[in-house]
Amino acid sequence: MNEDELAHLNALIGAGMARHRAFAVLDGEIDESSAWVEQRIDTRGYELLGQSAEIWPNPALAWDLSPASWHKAMDGMTAADFAAAYPDVRLYEINRAKLEEVLASAARRVEGPFSESYRSKTSRLVAHLEAGQKVTPPFAMRTSAGWAFAGGYHRFGWACHLELASMPILARAGEQAQLASVVPSLREVLP
Repeated sequence: MNEDELAHLNALIGAGMARHRAFAVLDGEIDESSAWVEQRIDTRGYELLGQSAEIWPNPALAWDLSPASWHKAMDGMTAADFAAAYPDVRLYEINRAKLEEVLASAARRVEGPFSESYRSKTSRLVAHLEAGQKVTPPFAMRTSAGWAFAGGYHRFGWACHLELASMPILARAGEQAQLASVVPSLREVLP
């Protein structure tokens, strides 16, 4: 690290940016503007954790339907890895309550998004939405136990909390007929 980079790092940390995020800026993993947005979301998420859930905001889900973002349904997966692992993923619209009914018992959330088990992730999601950010739809997959989410449980939990009638999901084209047989409202949509 040269002197200019060290000075930049110290300036970011001195202004309140988390160390890991400041290093990510210097490494070119995230631009500085996006890093500050993420920092504000983290800070707001921590604020929410200290408050009673009854006074939390209830922001609407803003969906990011862009295929370029679908990999974000899987935490930490790169776009290239997602495309290689799931080349046949498509975007669908589905009845949220009917999907909830057909989820495998192990995939069902018996507690709401404000329970101790989910509260931390929910606070981050609420802060993310409150900041005007979008989220990728959950990724539904057929497993040996039945239908479950490969990614997006907390987004689905928030959709249930908001009692959405319908919502977008990602699913593999090869599983469309199986899913439509148990949730007939399923329809493919173009992003």
